Amino acid sequence: MLDRLEFVMGEAIQGMRRHLLMSFAAITTVAVALYLIGGLGYLYLSLQKYAQELSGRYEIQAYFQQDAKMDKIHQAAEAARAIPGVGMVVHIPKEQAWKKTRRENPELTEGLENPYPDALKINVTKLEKTPEIVGAIQSLPGIQADAVMYHDPTQRFLNDLMKLVQWLGLILGGLLFATAGVLIYNAIRLTIDARRREIRIMQLVGASHWTVRMPFLIEGATQGILGGIVGTILLWATYSTISNYVQANLSSMHKMQPFGVLPVGFTLVILGVSYGLICSILAIRNPARLRGGAI
Repeated sequence: MLDRLEFVMGEAIQGMRRHLLMSFAAITTVAVALYLIGGLGYLYLSLQKYAQELSGRYEIQAYFQQDAKMDKIHQAAEAARAIPGVGMVVHIPKEQAWKKTRRENPELTEGLENPYPDALKINVTKLEKTPEIVGAIQSLPGIQADAVMYHDPTQRFLNDLMKLVQWLGLILGGLLFATAGVLIYNAIRLTIDARRREIRIMQLVGASHWTVRMPFLIEGATQGILGGIVGTILLWATYSTISNYVQANLSSMHKMQPFGVLPVGFTLVILGVSYGLICSILAIRNPARLRGGAI
């Protein structure tokens, strides 16, 4: 068993050595693809976490009509709490708002009557639902539809940025993965063509189906593993550089979270080895290429 394992491993390494340049191109392309996908995925998760944290501080101010009665205000507050994506709802009486304004600006408010209506301060727990929440609040009884105030650009910017990250990952990462797949595929096909006589001899002496094919699968998996490792190193180096720069120039910001080398590396290596195996299987899928008559 160990002799067979040593044999197939040696054959895989020999195949990579024979086409070293092609193997190097495949490994580096897989590394860049995983680096891009991993980096964009990490950025997307960070933006998603930031959006969740921002949602806890995101508020909507909804103003009632001047003649709104207290029972209408209580009904509207209860209805607002039932809207999906809404957290805490607080009633701000107009007397309280006017008192605060007079305390902060005594000279400007002297002799003036209270112009404020009653209002609701509504906490948003799901930032992406802001447009739906605003529409539902505008339809509440007693609420002035044109007096629902919220900072829409923040929500739109985060949503647009997260969509951009998704599309960049799909398009650029997909193109690089396709290129890496072609390189791995061609490297293995070239190895098969270069070893036609050896493969034929192995088959004549009774080598099993998997003994013949296993070195090519190991070769593709090895290229994927190395690509995942290199991609992780590149991603870690990029994150460390950015983190050091932020801490050196923006000391007022909170310290960036440490880079999870093990979980990120494990994920990228699993993606790399899976992709390498798939490309290898595609390269040897035609049995005629591994039969003596075709080789």
